[in-house]
Amino acid sequence: MNGKLVALTVGILGAVGAGSFLLLRKKAVPVSDKPASSVGNISDGAKLVEVPEINISFMNQVVDSVASVLQPRGIRNKNPLNIRWSSVNNWKGQVGKDSGGFSIFDTPENGIRAAARILDNYAKRGIFTLGDIVKTWAPAVENNVEAYTAHVEKGVGKSRSTRITRADYLPLLRVMIQHENGKQPYTDSQILAGINAA
Repeated sequence: MNGKLVALTVGILGAVGAGSFLLLRKKAVPVSDKPASSVGNISDGAKLVEVPEINISFMNQVVDSVASVLQPRGIRNKNPLNIRWSSVNNWKGQVGKDSGGFSIFDTPENGIRAAARILDNYAKRGIFTLGDIVKTWAPAVENNVEAYTAHVEKGVGKSRSTRITRADYLPLLRVMIQHENGKQPYTDSQILAGINAA
């Protein structure tokens, strides 16, 4: 985790803690010095004391928001293959771009659909072996192409010289999502929905 992400995480967690404190509502509840069996209602001598009551619904929203911010870029952007935004591409479900120039989609399936369409276009240009796909997708100026290719070879169970067809898109995209994000949280059904929509 880089320094900026650590600082962001600490800042968010601090804000959540401060927000939690401010969102506590005080609720009066009866207490008594008498044994529990003798505490009846307030008129039995119980005193009122204010205790905090947490707004659980709001706190769940805060936790979900923090969890989203801490997700890898591709998962957060619903762009699991980290497709760069371009003015010439008007992908279905593309709703914007982030500060790093990566597309943001409305659903992961639409992000995966865009990736499958890119793979289709690669094939039309003669880029169809596993090795050629990886080095075109993740150029050496930004990536360790050898490590990426080896990871994809192992995940797909095919060598870099193997010709990739649409039948290979599911295992290929599954391992590429893993490599791009450090995890692969999508079901095969979600990935296939994106592929089949391309």
